[in-house]
Amino acid sequence: MPLRIRQKPYPRYGQYHRYKDHLRQDFQYRCAYCDIHEAEWGGHRHFHVEHLRPRKHFPWLEAEYTNLLYACDICNCYKGSDWPNDNPTPETRGYLDPCQYDHDLYFAIHDDGTVEGKAEAARYMIEALHLNRRHLQHLRIRRHREEEIHKQFMQLFDDTEARVAAIEGQSARERVLRKLMLQLITIYRQHLGNLWDRRWKPPYEPGDI
Repeated sequence: MPLRIRQKPYPRYGQYHRYKDHLRQDFQYRCAYCDIHEAEWGGHRHFHVEHLRPRKHFPWLEAEYTNLLYACDICNCYKGSDWPNDNPTPETRGYLDPCQYDHDLYFAIHDDGTVEGKAEAARYMIEALHLNRRHLQHLRIRRHREEEIHKQFMQLFDDTEARVAAIEGQSARERVLRKLMLQLITIYRQHLGNLWDRRWKPPYEPGDI
């Protein structure tokens, strides 16, 4: 999960739950911890406004936007009020703020769908949040397969286009057929690309999945 960027200027509310729609956008509709997407987990009703520094220990940060994350209900439940270190860094046990640390630098995903921590904080998060739970492993494997299939289809379009463009033909009929084939390839490539790009576009409600 790459570094998340909070919108600026961020809003000011007295109640933390009012930030949910803003957090959805900032975290690209994904859990700040396990990276599951709303479209993969039944919509925004399965996601919570998460306090990085728990309200139990930091009540004055309850409605502070920079302390709020977007998290799925399972990760939010596992995290609870756990806070082993007031100054978490990659080298300590604790939780790395995804708006300060690029998680892609500290977590590695293997072919079997498991995730490995490359720093002490990452290893702690994997254990505390159960980031290798079976559902997430299957999800990571499926994502990887879908990405590979998409790449293969796009490569097929590129190869076919190159072969058609290289076909020699001087008659008017042959030139028209070659032009039509190239246009069809372009249309199908664009259509597939649009479908791939739209797979993560909101809204994500149970009925939309």
